[in-house]
Amino acid sequence: MPEMRASGEREEGEVRIRRGYLFWGLVFITLGVIPLMAHLGWFDPGRIADADRLWPIVIIAFGVAILVSRSRAGIAGLVIAALVVGSLGGFALASGNFSIMGLGDCGSGSSADLLHLDRTGAFTELGSVSLHLNCGTVTLTTAPVPEWSLEAGYRGDPPTLSADGSDLSIGLPDLGLRYQEWTVTAPIESTKSIDVHANAGTVSLALTGANLAELTVEGNAGDVLIDASGATIADLSLSINAGRARLTVGGPTSGDLSVNAGSIAICTPANADLQLDVPDHFAFDTNLGAAGLIHSGDTWQRAGSGGPSIHLHVDGNVGDLQLDPIGGCR
Repeated sequence: MPEMRASGEREEGEVRIRRGYLFWGLVFITLGVIPLMAHLGWFDPGRIADADRLWPIVIIAFGVAILVSRSRAGIAGLVIAALVVGSLGGFALASGNFSIMGLGDCGSGSSADLLHLDRTGAFTELGSVSLHLNCGTVTLTTAPVPEWSLEAGYRGDPPTLSADGSDLSIGLPDLGLRYQEWTVTAPIESTKSIDVHANAGTVSLALTGANLAELTVEGNAGDVLIDASGATIADLSLSINAGRARLTVGGPTSGDLSVNAGSIAICTPANADLQLDVPDHFAFDTNLGAAGLIHSGDTWQRAGSGGPSIHLHVDGNVGDLQLDPIGGCR
């Protein structure tokens, strides 16, 4: 009879394919090879100037890869998705056309060229802050101040602002991708919820000491940095698509994290009572075992020693999760 192996035990010489590394390796190789081929004169970059119009193929490729991820064709689907993403990006680089998905007018340029808008106001009760940005940067800080404030630099039309005693909402006048820079300060004592949605943008939230009932952040094709050191977040929802997120959690926190075609890093206090629920998904890698967490099924845990309770559900496809990475989450 053949020798039985315990579940998860690999035979000597058997290689485990880390799908996240395979995906990003193929993306970056293709991303570099295509411009190099154009530079060497192997094809005319002018003939692919409109390659950005084919961006829906990326969505189709991801859909196919996810559908076959549990079958024997899973690796093949992963390779196809990586080559499609890398090829489209490589064609854009080779042709000098960076307007993929309409991002052509999203260059930061010089801040001196921006128009400026300043506004202030106050909450008369516990208030909510909502920010919707399509292109640019948003920096939000909670601070012990009596009023909220907005300092905005912008091109084209100014951001829209709606405010009353319990709500502050900042957005864009249309769906155009005109570059904006927003700096928002929210009163720490009277802000109960924060909602930030950013497309093709950079988000930086400094929430040290805040006490939030809800924090919702969605970043698409961008970078998100959240410093919640010492903050309490009753309901956290963080979603990253084709981007990167770095999250520092310092107080009691619970919620859901989602990452698709991207990466997320989480930094927690060493004495925190930590529980991460991470279902096994298509091409999603973690360092939770190396970080010392014990797992049972999809649940990874680390017993606390008097620190805050942190309970997060993490759902990911094509990407990776790093807990307490070297260098931190800055």
